[in-house]
Amino acid sequence: MRSENEKKYLLKAVDAFEKNFFVLSPDFKILAAKHEITNNGTILTGKICHKFFFNRETPCPCCPVITIIKTSFPALHHEKQGIIDPNKIACIFAYPVLENGELESIVVMDFDLPTLGGLEDKLQRPGIFLQKLILSAPDGVIAADKTGKILFFSESAAKITGYTVKEALSTLDIRNIYPPGGAQDVMWFLRKDGFGPTGKLKSFPVDLLNKNKTKVPIYLDAAIVYEAGREMATIGFFHDLRDEIKMQDTLDKTRLKLLEAEKMASQSRIRAIIESLPTGVAVTDLQGRIILMNPSFRSLLEIEKSIETGGFATDYVEDKKLCNFVTKISRNSKDYTGDAAAFELVLSKDKYLMIRGRPVVGEKDEKLGAVVTCVDISNIKVLDRLKSEFLAKVSHELKSPLSTIHQQLALVLGDMAGEAYEKDLKILTRAKERTLGLISLIGDLLDLSRIDVGNFFYEPDFAQIDEILQKTVLFLGDMAKSKNQSLTLKLSKRPFPPIIADALAVESVFGNLITNAINYTGNGGKIRVEADYSDKHVRVSVKDNGIGIKKENLNKIFQRFYRIQEKSTRYTTGSGLGLPIVKELLDSMSGNVNVKSTYGKGSNFTVFFPIKKNKASEEMNGKIKER
Repeated sequence: MRSENEKKYLLKAVDAFEKNFFVLSPDFKILAAKHEITNNGTILTGKICHKFFFNRETPCPCCPVITIIKTSFPALHHEKQGIIDPNKIACIFAYPVLENGELESIVVMDFDLPTLGGLEDKLQRPGIFLQKLILSAPDGVIAADKTGKILFFSESAAKITGYTVKEALSTLDIRNIYPPGGAQDVMWFLRKDGFGPTGKLKSFPVDLLNKNKTKVPIYLDAAIVYEAGREMATIGFFHDLRDEIKMQDTLDKTRLKLLEAEKMASQSRIRAIIESLPTGVAVTDLQGRIILMNPSFRSLLEIEKSIETGGFATDYVEDKKLCNFVTKISRNSKDYTGDAAAFELVLSKDKYLMIRGRPVVGEKDEKLGAVVTCVDISNIKVLDRLKSEFLAKVSHELKSPLSTIHQQLALVLGDMAGEAYEKDLKILTRAKERTLGLISLIGDLLDLSRIDVGNFFYEPDFAQIDEILQKTVLFLGDMAKSKNQSLTLKLSKRPFPPIIADALAVESVFGNLITNAINYTGNGGKIRVEADYSDKHVRVSVKDNGIGIKKENLNKIFQRFYRIQEKSTRYTTGSGLGLPIVKELLDSMSGNVNVKSTYGKGSNFTVFFPIKKNKASEEMNGKIKER
């Protein structure tokens, strides 16, 4: 609290102060003045300053008081307008009077003009240096206020945009140098986090529009200019990329020429290698046209040397399936992303060719066509047929005498009941079991030989999965009862849709799976067969609580003649062909089999039969109905 003495001297200092000043309220009302009465005798206190001094209804646009009301910071305004009217005050400098942080009043005063001019010169010197520095920058520099009016436009910016500095400062709007919406995008990125500090952009790629409305690619470094926390303007540095792009294009073209030269040399070597291969090789484009054939390919498919490449497969071979195969693999590479697709071509009774194809994909995953190979497998097919015929003949020759021996052993055992010693009965019983195992093995070998030569199936017909399962479970029920096992069947309550398949093959699949479950499940065990279906598949599972399968053996059980050798399977007879037969039969019917097993707890085999609803199945349905 000031003393009366301090107040007295402060008032004397105010009166002695040579400059005019007065105190305003935030609503521009004069609260006090150095000279309370003007030369005309008018009392200033209580007057609205802009109304009294300048006859204005609103505050002067350049008034520093406006700035203080917005910011609560001192403000300066200066305009040299000649001699100052002694009845008016030059509102040059103003500072706030705060009470508890709130604006209470504003002190407005003038300055000695020569002194202010010297101050202005001092302030302008660094500004002139900065302006010269910006003007000499190789990048274009443009500043604009919030309305889009250009405030600064460098000569480099003029070279980039095609506008003169005078045009830019007088008529150009900042939005006009961007494509439609471009200026709004830049402001959005400036205000958005994630593209640099808020209010700044660093090396942002954007297009400008020059005076001729041609796009100019640039890198933009930009910033928002703030004053007292408010956006006042934006400034941008525009780096012209046209020369760099031209240079990059030149480098790219040079590199492409080098790559093409290298590619041509490489292609020449590759072509020479392909031409000398004993395997037939052909290369197609995306449309399926054959653009390269080596001599081996021509020889195997009996294509004359004089026929030039460039045509479709139909121009060289008559087989429609082969032509479709080549066309599909060339055009639809997305359908052949795994192993090479295979196609077996039969030219005659004694000539077989294996055709394989794979799409060709470039470095950028672009489709280029396909490569097709051709190998003569006639000798392999002949050997395979001879093997199958030999196996079938030997199996057939063995099956009849073994069946006779089995029947005779059964008769001997029946006649000797009660007379033979227990040891003899065990020997004869074991002999009977072994002959039955041999008969089963020979039956499996015959099935495999029929599958190999394609004679296993009858003509496909409608097959009812539920009916086949019921017959199979009923037939094998006695076998399960002999081991005190429960064999149950659970079918979906909905009527099963028929599938198109050979009923004998389907019955063989179920017979092998259920027999396996019985053989590898101990006395008193449980075997459960379940069947249901979806829109695409009929699903059948055979689940048991038997000895199970170890993880390391799961990928081997579908190999021919593979049997698990361990204590738990020592007394279980089998040929190791049951599951391979199941797998091959399902493959031939477009079906599938999955297995899940926990060692010591049991196994669950699940098979899937497709429900076909395509054109081929409709034609098959029609043929079946005609019968």
